[in-house]
Amino acid sequence: MREHAVTIPPETCETSAAASLLHGGDATRDTRRDARAVNTPRVIAAASCALVGAFALARARVGASAKTDARLGLANGMDLLTGGGAFPRATKLLPRNAEATSWDAARGNFALYHANGDVDLSREEYYDFEAWPTSELADAVLTLKVKEPTAYEAFEGVHEDHDRLMADRIDARKHLGPALSAVMAWTKAKRDGESALIVATPEGYINSHSGPPTEFDSFVLSFLLRGPKNWDVLFFDRGERGVSEENLRRPEALFTNKAWEHPYVLYNNTASVVGMRLETHFYMVSKSFLDGITAHMKMNKLVNVDDWINFHCAHGIMNCYSYNAEHWYDGLNDEHKAKAVEPVNRAPLVDNTVLVKREENSEKNENEQSDATTSASTKTESSETSVEADPLDVQVHKLQIQQGIVGLGDSRQPVNIAAETRAFLGDDEVSKFF
Repeated sequence: MREHAVTIPPETCETSAAASLLHGGDATRDTRRDARAVNTPRVIAAASCALVGAFALARARVGASAKTDARLGLANGMDLLTGGGAFPRATKLLPRNAEATSWDAARGNFALYHANGDVDLSREEYYDFEAWPTSELADAVLTLKVKEPTAYEAFEGVHEDHDRLMADRIDARKHLGPALSAVMAWTKAKRDGESALIVATPEGYINSHSGPPTEFDSFVLSFLLRGPKNWDVLFFDRGERGVSEENLRRPEALFTNKAWEHPYVLYNNTASVVGMRLETHFYMVSKSFLDGITAHMKMNKLVNVDDWINFHCAHGIMNCYSYNAEHWYDGLNDEHKAKAVEPVNRAPLVDNTVLVKREENSEKNENEQSDATTSASTKTESSETSVEADPLDVQVHKLQIQQGIVGLGDSRQPVNIAAETRAFLGDDEVSKFF
């Protein structure tokens, strides 16, 4: 095991629990074993820590100028820590005719668990070609053709041949809408110069993340700070699903942080498990993924977006990863779930009381506006009402303080939590990481 930090103070030496978990062990069991070994002379433990620290210090002296970069890994990581970077933009894909509550739920979910609220969340169209032809779909295809002509040429399914979609030749119209939605989101992020993009389909929420939703922000930033140099896709909701037996036995890395309930295990996800449906409801893509969209679509025709991404992961064309917090039930594969106990309660998707109060507040404002008169007193009263704090913001802020997301000082901000994350991995995989 090697820890990727330049110096390791003796008081922060990890127990063997982390090492065992990285190699497929049970950290809970190892912790108990370590507890039984508490009578081991402290001088031995101190000497071991000192040796580790000395080794790390020797490594630091080899290249003192690269000391900080080695600790943080990517240049983007330094930007994040110094405030020059930002949390990746998130795109929620929703049908145009989706109920208003669907978008409210998406916004409320981010407002509840994301440090920046719904500021980083935008809505994009989730298309359905079953109704083709419509002016809406024709406009969407035309937009792609005008703004991204090379991507349009590579995305042959939306081309027409004698008023017939090319996708109809292989009876793939049902897959065309989700695929176009993804391509539109990817290409927009590429045009905007994004270094990463989070994509959520109608089924994807922060609660889909393979760990406590309150840890979503800090884990994403930890991955960007401490994760692999070369990555294309990070599946937030797959956990162990799609991870081969070999990769389950030898995970890519282990992330630990004192602010988290449990450590996170990072896997190379090759989407290679036979008989398991692997959908892409909630995931993040890198700049290398965005830059290579057209080339990949030319190489392998895009029909079903899930199958297309899985194909590139399975054949090593893309570097794909998934993760799971230790013992996180929803991230276990079917075999491990059969041996685990399903939790009775789960974190709420949104704070329902907040949404109800928002609706009540909206109705109240409408009634007040309809009853308003031209008198000065009424204008003053209306003006005071208009600047009232939004109940959604007030209630969510209170809940975030309870959850430890905000209000506890700068030390509790996700980027500062991520700065304290430590990554462990096998020596034979060091070259893939910082």
